Amino acid sequence: MKLNPRAPYWITCRFGGVCAHCKLGIKKGEDALYYPFSKKLLCAGQECGRRIVREATENKKDEFLYGAWK
Repeated sequence: MKLNPRAPYWITCRFGGVCAHCKLGIKKGEDALYYPFSKKLLCAGQECGRRIVREATENKKDEFLYGAWK
């Protein structure tokens, strides 16, 4: 069960696409970070999607450490 239906998640592409950040092509079968609300893809090859996930994880850890999450 997902907590947030708009939260991005990793998929294996069934169709080709274009990265919303770096504008490089994403081929069928490659991993990509998918945003279901905006239907955008971020590639894993140029670190676009991996950077976003890493930053979000770091932000969540900071919020937990400084008491924003109760």
